[in-house]
Amino acid sequence: MDERLAAARRARDALASDGIHFVPVRHHSPACARAAVSLIDAVSPAAVLIEGPRHYDSLLDDLQSEDTSPPVAVLTVRGEGRGRASSLYPMADFSPEWVALRRAGELGVSVGFIDLDEQDRPELDDEGRVLQSERYLAQSRTVAD
Repeated sequence: MDERLAAARRARDALASDGIHFVPVRHHSPACARAAVSLIDAVSPAAVLIEGPRHYDSLLDDLQSEDTSPPVAVLTVRGEGRGRASSLYPMADFSPEWVALRRAGELGVSVGFIDLDEQDRPELDDEGRVLQSERYLAQSRTVAD
């Protein structure tokens, strides 16, 4: 086994023994959605933290409302003109993020989004462009190797 993978598993296991569970997910994966709900049910967490900008916390009541049904998406737009950038967080009924926030709501578990807000994201340059875009990757020594 690769030593990096073994080290990551040891770190994950150490956190789990302290009651902190990470659920790496593939977005829009029904299998990951089922695994997320199973873990929530198994560990009875005090809180469920979901990928998405923290300022989306103000939308949690609407997202957890019985009147809201997928597909839904949350959109953030930053800047104007050529410096305009956007982030889209779509959720379907088979999205791990969606089922986690809904299951947590059903159980009365606190939910929060944990990403930096759009204006605080370090991977954006001064004009709001994502630094992981293809033009940056095309010049990457890592990719070239």
